[in-house]
Parts: sequence; structure tokens; C-alpha cells
Amino acid sequence: MWNKVLFASDGSPNALSAIDALTMRQWPQTVQFKIVSVADESLSGHLSATQANEAGAATAEALKQKIPYAMIGTVTETGKAAAAIIKIAKEWQPDYIVTGAYSRHGLNKLLLGSVTDAVVKNINCSLLVGRPASATPHKRCAIVCVAETGLSKAAVDGLCATGWSHDVQFVVANAFVTPMADYSPNPQLDWKLFKEAEQEAVDHATSVVDTAAETIEKCLPGHAIERKELEGLNAAEEIFALSKTVAADLLVLGPRIHKGMDQWVEGSLTNDSLAGAHCSVEILRG
Repeated sequence: MWNKVLFASDGSPNALSAIDALTMRQWPQTVQFKIVSVADESLSGHLSATQANEAGAATAEALKQKIPYAMIGTVTETGKAAAAIIKIAKEWQPDYIVTGAYSRHGLNKLLLGSVTDAVVKNINCSLLVGRPASATPHKRCAIVCVAETGLSKAAVDGLCATGWSHDVQFVVANAFVTPMADYSPNPQLDWKLFKEAEQEAVDHATSVVDTAAETIEKCLPGHAIERKELEGLNAAEEIFALSKTVAADLLVLGPRIHKGMDQWVEGSLTNDSLAGAHCSVEILRG
């Protein structure tokens, strides 16, 4: 069960939008939130001390309205934002970290975006990167992206670390690329090999999606669960297209990581989602 949540906030719309994604989960009565805002006046576009204090207070107020029973504290640090957030995370040892996503257009936004990148790469707990979801009223939807090998134990543990709001529906999805058949001078044989490879890929995708959906049904009963197998040349593009079709509020990704040189190296789908998803992204880690 997750009881300690570190929320790195600059008061931006993306950071505050993370609160909406947070409330898709049912947090335990014992949950503690520590809101961290960092004053760094050395670079244009970063927060002053006054702005950092205001960002922390605004985030705490908005969070309290959504989760009134939570224990919420605020901390304002001075210095480089990424280093300050990582330092507090390593000292406080949260179960879960929340931060806002940033567009990568323009110098100031690129610098701010590097804060999110650094937190993602240097912290090994599960985390949420917030973005505004659709403004159109709809039933809240989380897409659970399943790897070729299925849901890892870390992903299952993360999904079931809290309850979820009763109105949240899940779409379990696997995006795959059809393997190309070996070249043959016989066009009919080429087509036969291609169709066999395609069917094998579809069958495998169906299997991992079904297994993942059954696992979620056991640990999170009572939620609507839809199953999707997505075929295309780019997994991220297929997931993004699905997320727009179903008006997803959240992409949930299991760990596809390698640890080395004191940093986490994410899989391509995770990196692409952090950079380009139109909704919040949750990364589950053990």
C-alpha cells in the first residue's frame, strides 16, 4: 500500500492536472502528501521564492479539496529544481512521486522539461507525470499498456497498491508490430508466410492482453475492462491513437527498464509517452 506521496509542483496547469489523475485512485486514510516547490532565480522561466511559496500553497489547497482526509505538508526549497526534488525524494523515501509534464518547445520550457526528465531517470519508485485530460465530460478511463511478456509483478503490485475510484474503466492494450516474413522469390509463399507470422503475432497479443485483464479483474473487481490488440509500425503512435479514441485520462506503463550508471533507462514506449502523450502518464516500478 502506498502511504507517502511526494508532489513536485510549480503551480502550472500540468502540475495541477496531476491532481485529477491522482483522484482516479482511492488513497488510504493514512496517506501523506509532501508538496515540494523549488525557487531558482538563476534561470529565466524558473520560480522566484514568492512564486514557489504560492505554487506550493495553491497545490495544497487544490489537493485538499479532492482528498480532504489526507495529511498534506508543503516544502519550499532553493536551488536547482531537479537536484532539490531528487534530494528530498531520497531522504523521505516516498512510495510514489507526482510531477508535471512540460512541452519541449522553447528554451525556458526545454529547461523546465529537463526537471521532469531528471526526476524520472533518477528516482526508482512509481510516479505520475501530469497533463490535462479531455475537458469533455466522460467516464474516466485508464489505458494499461501491456508488454510482449505480459504484466510484470511490479506493474501488478503498482496497479493494486491502492483501490481505484468506482467510475474508472480500464482498457488493457498491447501494441505490436507484425514480424516480416523471410523473402522468397515465390509471391504466393511470401504472402502465406506473412499471414502466418501476422496470425502468430495477433494470437500472442490476444494471450498477453487476456492474461493481464484477468489479473486486473482479480485484484480490482467491479471495474469495466476492455481489451485491445493494436497492430502498427509504431507502438507509441498506436497507443496515442487509442488514448484519443477513448478519451483516456491516464496511460499506465509497467517497467521496461535497465539500471546502470545510477540511472534508469526507460523503454521506447515509456520515453515516447512521457514526451508526447496527450494525457497523464503513470509509470509503475518495483
